[in-house]
Formats: sequence, C-alpha cells, structure tokens
Amino acid sequence: MSDIELDVDRDESVRVVREALESGRGIVVSGPPGSGRSHLVRTVVAGLAEPVRRRIRVHDQDRSTDAAGRRRAAEAVARGLVVPVVIESTSTPLDGWLRRLVDENGLARVRLAPWGREAMLRLSHRFLGGPLDPQIVPALIPARDGGDLVVLREALHDLQAVGSLVDRDGQWRLEAPIPPIESLRRLIFSRMGFEDPVDPVETVIDVVALAPELGTDRTRIVLEQILGIDPRPTIEMLAERGLLDIVDHPDGAVSRVHDPVSELMLVRSMARLRRRRLSNAIVADLTTRSPGDATDAELVCLARLALPLGWELDGTTLARAAETALRASRTRLAEHLATAALMKGAPVEATFVLAVAESQSGRSAVALKRLEELDPSRLLPRHDRTLRELVRLLRARRDDPTSQWNVPSLAAQERDGVEGAPADDAELAALSRPDPPIGAGVWADEAIVLRGERMGFDAAVMAMKGRTGAAVDLLVEAEGMLRDAGADTFRVRWGRIYTRMWDQSFDRTLLELEFLGDEAASLGRSDQEALCRWCTGLGLQHSGRVSEAIPVLRSALAALEQQGFAEPALLAHVSLAKALALAGHHAAATDVLAPVLEAGGGPLVAGWLDDAKGWMQLSAGEPEAAARSFIDAAAVHAGYGYPLFQMIALSGAARAGAAARVIDQVDELAGLVEGECIALLVRQARALARRETGATEGLVAEFEAIADTAVRLGMRGHAAQSYATAAELHTAAGDARAAAAASRLGAEQTALCGSEWFGTRHDATRELSDRELEIAELAVLGLSNREIADHLVISVRTVETHLLRVFRKTGIRQRADLRRAIGDSARPAPGPLHDASPRIATPARREPPATGRP
Repeated sequence: MSDIELDVDRDESVRVVREALESGRGIVVSGPPGSGRSHLVRTVVAGLAEPVRRRIRVHDQDRSTDAAGRRRAAEAVARGLVVPVVIESTSTPLDGWLRRLVDENGLARVRLAPWGREAMLRLSHRFLGGPLDPQIVPALIPARDGGDLVVLREALHDLQAVGSLVDRDGQWRLEAPIPPIESLRRLIFSRMGFEDPVDPVETVIDVVALAPELGTDRTRIVLEQILGIDPRPTIEMLAERGLLDIVDHPDGAVSRVHDPVSELMLVRSMARLRRRRLSNAIVADLTTRSPGDATDAELVCLARLALPLGWELDGTTLARAAETALRASRTRLAEHLATAALMKGAPVEATFVLAVAESQSGRSAVALKRLEELDPSRLLPRHDRTLRELVRLLRARRDDPTSQWNVPSLAAQERDGVEGAPADDAELAALSRPDPPIGAGVWADEAIVLRGERMGFDAAVMAMKGRTGAAVDLLVEAEGMLRDAGADTFRVRWGRIYTRMWDQSFDRTLLELEFLGDEAASLGRSDQEALCRWCTGLGLQHSGRVSEAIPVLRSALAALEQQGFAEPALLAHVSLAKALALAGHHAAATDVLAPVLEAGGGPLVAGWLDDAKGWMQLSAGEPEAAARSFIDAAAVHAGYGYPLFQMIALSGAARAGAAARVIDQVDELAGLVEGECIALLVRQARALARRETGATEGLVAEFEAIADTAVRLGMRGHAAQSYATAAELHTAAGDARAAAAASRLGAEQTALCGSEWFGTRHDATRELSDRELEIAELAVLGLSNREIADHLVISVRTVETHLLRVFRKTGIRQRADLRRAIGDSARPAPGPLHDASPRIATPARREPPATGRP
C-alpha cells in the first residue's frame, strides 16, 4: 500500500492526485458517497496534458467490469501502459480484483474528508447560481458536517422546479411550502442501496430522520407502536451497513441517519399524510412523559414536531424549548416560544427567558419592567439569585448606552414584528442541534446568556483601554462558561477576534473572521454573519487594503442596517468613507459620511468620525488639516478613556506630517496599549518624528525594518509608506540601487492597497532603455545570455552589460528577481527562437566591457 495516506482538503487533494498521475503512479480516491470523488477526478484529469490524459484509466468501484475487462486492465497497468485511478467508497471497502490492483501496484491514496457546513452552503449557492435566504438555511443545509452532494443538488433543483424555491432580489427564498417530492425520495433510498424500500426499513429510517434527538430506547418504543414488531434487528442491520449512527451522549445513546443531507431531505420529501402520521406517533409517545422526566432534547423534539401539527403543549415544555432557542441565539424564536409558554401558565423560567430575549432584541427597559413586575409569590428560592443577577445586568445595560453598541435597535425589531409572529418550519428546524442534550429535568441558568454578553462587553472596553491580554483572558473564561451551559459562543469568539485585531497579523485576523462568518452563514445566522463581514471590512481598511475593503464594507453596511445594528452601521459608514477617500473616490466618501453627520452617535462614532475626516483630508492633499483632525480624534478618544483608538488616531497624525507634535503622547501611551501592531505604530511614529527633526543617522535602515515588520503583520499601507520613505532617504544619500530596491518593494505593497496615497506605484520599466527592457524580458523567459545574444545578434558581453544596468536600475542582485522587478511587462517567447528562418536584426551599439557577469 502507498505511503501517501492523507486526509486532505480539496485544494491539497487536487495537487496530490495531479502529482501522482503526472508521475505515472496510480491513485485511489476514497470518500463517502456524495463527497465529490468523481468530480475531483474529472477536474484533475481535464487539467492534465494530452499525453498524460490518454494514459489515464478510471475504475469506479460502483460500476461492474466483466472478467475480460478486468484482465485487460490488470495487464495494462502491470506493463505500465496505463495509469489507474480507482474511485472507492468508504462505506464499501475495495475487494476482489480492484483490491489486488491497488495492492500489487502500490497506488497512492487520497481520502476525502466530509464537506463542512460552510462548504455545503457555498456549494448550494453554486448549484443555485446565487445565495440562499439566511432564514431558510436551517431547513435546507444540515447542522452536521458532511452529506451527499448529489442529494443536495437534486433537492435544490427539485425545489426550483416545483416553484417552492424562488429567486427574489438576488436571494433564493421559500415562497411556498415544500411539497412531497417522490423522485427525490427514491434517489435518497437508492443512494442508500434500496431501490424499492419497504417496511420495516423505510419506517425505521423515516422515524430516525424525523426525530434524531430521541434516545435509542424512545425510538424503539415509538417504532414498536407503529410497526407492531421489534425494530431492533432492522436498526442493527442499518447500523452495520453504515446508514444509521448510534451516538453516545451523557443521557444515553441516540440514533441518527448517517448522511445529514439525506436525513434532512427525507423529511422534506416525505408524503404529507405519512409525515403527519409518523409525527403524531412520536408526539403521542413523548406527551405521555412528564416534562420533568424528559431530556432537553426530547422536549425540543416535542415542540418542533407538535407545534406545526396544532398540538396543545404545556407551558413547561414550551418554556424548555424557548430556553434551548435562547441558548442557540435564536432570539426571535425564543420570544415566540416563551410568550406561548406564559400563556399556558409556564413556570417563572419562561419569564426569565423572555426578558433575556427582549434585552437581546434591544428592549432592555421592557425586559427590566417585566422582571420588576414579577409576583414574588411565584418565586422559589432557586429563582431569587437568577432574578437578582438578571435585574443587575439589565439595569447596567439600560444605564450604559455604550453596552448596546452591537445590539439590534428597538426600531428594527418593531419593523420585523417579533412578538406574536408564528414560528415557521424553517425556524423550528433551527431547534434541532447536533450538540449533546442537557439532562432530564435540568433548568439552565437563564442569566448565563446575559452574563456572557456582559463579560464580552467588559472585554471590549478592556481592549479599547489597551489591555488586550486581560480582555482575551476574560473572553476565554466567558466562552468556557457558555459552552458548559450549552449556549451559543459566537459573541465571545467574535469578540476575541476583534480584541486581538491589533495584537496579531491582520492576515490571521481576516482568516479567522472569514471562518467565523462562514460558520454563521451555514447556520442561517445573518445577524452574526453581518458582524463578521463588517469586522472583515474594518480589518482590510486598517491594514491598508482599501480596494478590497470597499465592496466588503458596502455589503456589510447593508446587512447591518437590515438587521438593525444602528451603532455598527454608523461605524461601517465611517470606515467605508475612509476607504473610498483613500481609493480616490472623494465625492462618494462625502456622500457615505453624510448619514453619520446627521445621526450623530455614541462615543465611538464621534472619535471615528474625526479620524475619517483626517484620512479624507490627507488623501485630498491637505496634510495640515488632516493632522488637526487626527489630533482632534485622539482628544475625543482620550476623553472617553479609549487609549487604543487614541493611539491609532495619533499614528494618523504622525503619518500626516505631525509626528514631532504628537510623539510625546505616543510615547506616553506606548506603555499602556498592548499589541504587536500597536508597537509597530509607535516605532513608525518615532522614526517619522526623527525624520522631521533631521535626526537621520541610521534612519533608512529603521524604516526598512519597520516596513519588513509591517509586511509580516499584514499592515500593507504602513509597509508601503515606510518603503517609500526609505527610498527617498536612499535617493538623498545617492544610493540609486538601494532606492530602486526600496521603491520596488513599496510598489508591491501599494498594489495590494489599491491606493496611491500609501506610496507611488513603481514602474521599473520606465527607467530602462528599449534594449535593456528587451534583454530583461528574454532573461525572464528563461533564455541564457548566449541564447539572448544569438537571438539579438549581439555579443554575450553586451548582454551582460545591459543586464548589469537593469540590476542597478531595478535594485535587484540576482537573475531570479527579474520577473518580480519588471512585473507583467514580459512578452511571450519570441517566435524566431522556434522558427526555422533566422532573424535579421540591426546590430546594437557596442558597450564597454562589463566588470561582472550576471
């Protein structure tokens, strides 16, 4: 067997398969059904050169081959005439002739890991040609990783065909109830190996798909009542075939369909009468149990199945379901269920859940009043501590407007009509979670959600005060507390990335935000995704990559306003205006900033607004006015006690030419504000101040070191400006080669920024003569000095002389750097090198002998 046994991602798997085939070594591509094995092979083979492609023979485990075909294939592989590709399913290991083919020829193997939720969502967008409405994602994309892509693609296409899934304003939405789709159901069972499923197999799989939260014992009882026989032999058979999973949880084992897409789509494709009959049987069994004896998962299952059927549920069941929705950050659903629970005489916990949900919706005053009006006679001793803490947290939120900066506004919630809105099927699907259930009869601490949020806010304040380390420690503690309670940890994870933005590489921050945003999107959490995309735009803008920041911030701004995030939306306006100005779009920047000037905003907005004005003035060629605006911004942030933002504003002033004026403040803050990127701002401000005062000894090396560090930290704008400054100092010192090298490095960073302000775009080709450029282009194409000389009908020494001049003018020291130095100017390989007829050229003017040989 091969020594290449990898669980790889898709980009890496393409590389491994391509290398194996190009080297003439066969490969086995292994993965679960629907994991994209065949698609991967087709993609790789299509990209191979024709001679290699002709030798490829694909053997799919799922397709039969007669004896003669097997014999011919084995002989061709043994003689090296063909390169075999074997497609293997992990659910059915290879046997017989394919196994011998793999073992005898030492084929490499690539195992495809299941697709993650985020990848499944992106693939669904590709299948549809556009994004899904976030509200329906839980109904169509499974919460578990993995799944059969064939089933997902066909399901989406079938929903399009029947008119349920409709493109509205660039998003695919469910405009009508999902009808039963028999063809999809047949496909799913066929993929499982059942061309014509019959009972008990069909019913066992359907019940498990309908109620994956149930323990195995409860599932067995329900199936016995439906089928009238013991279902255990069928369950064991399906588990042995890998079609059902038996998963151990603290409260006992649960059964689920192995493929999460098939599990979800089996329910969607089921005939209405059959779904109703099976759901009623499950609900009837669960209602025989006291809510105090049921697990959290069982009560969630009960609410999820019973509400669409019109069953009357008791208040305790609804309250427990509401609590689960709250822990999952499904605030709207939690409000609906808690309100319904109180109408059914639910225990006090339902009031606690409703109050927390109202506070998360921007109605802290309403929630506080609800708690203060609680009848003391209804409270048990265990309620007292929770009530006191909830009241404390809500009063703090009500009295401190800055604590609500990332909470939706009341106006947006009223616009959405939260209270009294019915929970639809897509919403209820969000209750089904892959997390371990909480035990029977256990009420969670409703204050934990608000406590975690408060810890997140306190950490954000610490970060704004420059105490990054303490902020991260607090967020780690909050995340552990929320995770132990089974609550959603998004806010603290998002807060940790935001907090560390100035204490790690911006490239890493942007990658972390991308992953978290994709996770939110895969769960249909458009509010969480909006916060991630806004921070992504903010990180791009801070790092200087303004051309990339503009579309991200535009999209994030629209999403924030739609979700009712008033303060973040104003901050996004400010960030977008700054990015537009730096990209040269001054009129657009002014228009974007207008709503902020009209609305005002909190302490953060005021300081950010002055900072944005500074960048707009600086990009418009008004450095003195810009410096004043930056200094004003720093004063505003200092007044509110935010040293982090004060330092960022002072850095802007230094970059605008006022470094000597602000350096004392920068030095004072340097010991207060933590962060690797902040340390770079301090270092750059000090270097700029030295230049302004004429203390230039050793300064060029310092600017180059600052630029190199900025590149490592992903701070492209700072790197571009520092390289440009180093080039100016080299030029003043008469070192043309070093100036060219620094200018070229700065130009690379400027190109990434998309803004000319950070540094001019260096075009080394403008400084080269036509003959120098021609020789450089030929060298880039891989020609030797002798080949260039023969091609141009000049001497080798002349070629060497021209290349030495090219090296000096572009600031490079070796031939390998030529491509980067002259950029995309290199033209295709000249035809005469491949033509039979020689090229007649005018001899070039002879040059003096060169002293070196490049």
